[in-house]
Amino acid sequence: MKAFHVLPGLGSGGAKRMVANLMRTLDRERFEAGVISLLDPLFGTDLVETLAQDGMPVWHLGKRQGFDPQLFVRLARVLGRVGPHVGLAPSLHLQGLAQRAPSLDKHEGLRR
Repeated sequence: MKAFHVLPGLGSGGAKRMVANLMRTLDRERFEAGVISLLDPLFGTDLVETLAQDGMPVWHLGKRQGFDPQLFVRLARVLGRVGPHVGLAPSLHLQGLAQRAPSLDKHEGLRR
C-alpha cells in the first residue's frame, strides 16, 4: 500500500519531525511511503537529509507566495506518478488542496 503525507514544508518544527518519524518507521514490507512538501527545500534542515538517508522519497512542489494556481498542477503530477492509496495531511486546508487535485478521481483521496 502506498501512503504519502502532504506537508506545507519540511522545516524543523515538532509536527513535521513527528510526521517524518512516522513515515520512517512504517513497515516497509507493507507500506511504500513518501512525503510531498508544498514548498521548496529549506536550506539547512536535517529532515530532508534524514528522510533521504532512509530512502524515503520527498517531492518539493515549489509553492510561490500567496495563491499559486500552478500548485494544483504540480500536485496532480506527483499524485499521478506515485498513485497513492492513502494520503495524509495535517490540516484542513491541505486536505482540501489535495482533494481538488485533478488526478485524485482515480485515487481514494485523503483520509482524515
